[in-house]
Amino acid sequence: MIAASSKLLSTLFSGGPKIVIVRTEACNEDIRLPDLPVEWLATTTADGSVFRFSEDDEPACPVEMPPSNVLAVWVPHSHPSVDALKQWWERASGTSRGPVFVHGDATHLIGAVAGQTLRENNRLTRMNQTLLEDLAALREGLAHHVRVPPELEVLLKNLRAAPPRLIFETPFFSSAASVTGAIIQPLLTGARGILGVDLHVSNAGLGAGHLLVKLQVPSSGLELALWRIPYSETFPGWLALRLPAVSARMDSIVELAVEPHGDGQPPELTCSPAGLMNEYAFIGSDITGSMLRMRMWGGFPGLSYQSPSSDTSFSPALVKISDHLVAAAQTTRPLTWTYPYFNYLGAGRLLLRPLKVTPASSARISLPALPGLAALNCTVRIDDALCTTKMLVRLAASLPGRNIDEVEDGTAALAVTEWTELSEPLRIFDLRLALPSVVAEPIELHLFSRLPEGGKLDHGKVVFGGFEATLNERAAFSHLPYLPQADTENS
Repeated sequence: MIAASSKLLSTLFSGGPKIVIVRTEACNEDIRLPDLPVEWLATTTADGSVFRFSEDDEPACPVEMPPSNVLAVWVPHSHPSVDALKQWWERASGTSRGPVFVHGDATHLIGAVAGQTLRENNRLTRMNQTLLEDLAALREGLAHHVRVPPELEVLLKNLRAAPPRLIFETPFFSSAASVTGAIIQPLLTGARGILGVDLHVSNAGLGAGHLLVKLQVPSSGLELALWRIPYSETFPGWLALRLPAVSARMDSIVELAVEPHGDGQPPELTCSPAGLMNEYAFIGSDITGSMLRMRMWGGFPGLSYQSPSSDTSFSPALVKISDHLVAAAQTTRPLTWTYPYFNYLGAGRLLLRPLKVTPASSARISLPALPGLAALNCTVRIDDALCTTKMLVRLAASLPGRNIDEVEDGTAALAVTEWTELSEPLRIFDLRLALPSVVAEPIELHLFSRLPEGGKLDHGKVVFGGFEATLNERAAFSHLPYLPQADTENS
């Protein structure tokens, strides 16, 4: 239906607004163009069936699609007929919302273009409004209605991904002080993935009052959780606050608001200098530049929290053993060899190369007191694909200062694992050392590696890593973890 020269193809399909002028080939009359900020395209036709866009007598080729972004097709004279062009335009573009066809002088054209422009503006305004509403609904859905499918939750629990994990702990300094009264403590992470917070009480409260702790969004004032702790239930040590489920909200900034209420003496909360994290210092107290001593717990968003009760024998929580404790590990048997058999490799990993069958290579990690300590976990592997010997490893835990030989054979150990065979190189093996009873004092974690009978030392690079401690929440706190007072928007 239309044909265009090769020089005009880029102009026909440019992004700017256009008006097409239709005239007959026999008409040579000049047309006075109105002052409009558009691009003018001239087309000629002999019989109203084929319309040519070309300069001078250049050859024109058929074009399958109508020009883009045309506001109007203007026929300034009574001839030619453009009915066939209009039908082809709608058929080729696949829509009836094409350009307006105008017959008459420039006044008619300007009126038609103005009406078309207003209608298009209204259409785009409605589309923009719909887009904004959809974005708001999407944002609301992500913030409030993200849920973990039940099948995935069951799978994660089966994979033992449900126990809470320690994601942050305030460094403790000897210059720690105490704070009372109403304060606001910014948290170092957003709402997503938070399960709870522990606050450290330095002195218990007295009287009939209670402490209100709110988890809230400062930008909107939305309250995510509210805990009410009577003064009479506070004791020196950690005070555990938990959500019913790991938060799936997307709020990027959250804070704790601590407010004493009622008669009596509120408990004193331990605080430490904020140091380089001054933006996370609490506000609302005479003490400046300090943050509450706290621990933050997290997990997979949406997973329910199984609160321990009086008849629950075990409620696990996982704590990563800090890299600086692993880096301070020491060997406990001075084996002489021409190349290193023990080294800290960074990222919480230790090399402990087995050099003999007896005595085994050994090292220890000194751990501070972890109230409620029930088990110790780590991973181990042969970190060399060329190794052909199945190395042997074991873990043991003891009180500080015990004889290493007696620890290895179990006589002076709190607990010791069996010798575990690393059956293939590069495969990761999990080691778990369960303690017969919870421990609340400093201990030493011992690592052992040795060759089996007849084994070869070549490429025997044994690497321990991923050190974690499993706590029993019932034994770790003087009071069972508190849940929020009411159903709040925490998941």
